[in-house]
Amino acid sequence: MRCDDLDAVAHLLDLDPSEVDAALAGGPGGDAGLGGFRLDPGDMVVFTGEMAEPRSVWEQRAEAAGLV
Repeated sequence: MRCDDLDAVAHLLDLDPSEVDAALAGGPGGDAGLGGFRLDPGDMVVFTGEMAEPRSVWEQRAEAAGLV
């Protein structure tokens, strides 16, 4: 089940609803056994909202993991 916010972000990223459903179901790159998903090197991430650690720390971690 998707929420309106998730649908809005998917639309802004030009993602097809089926891609969102696959990610939520643990499709390609996902892990349905954990009910989540996995990021692979080259995947793009976006940091939003408040974080306990500075944004620069998260950006360095993402870069070290091969994320864009």
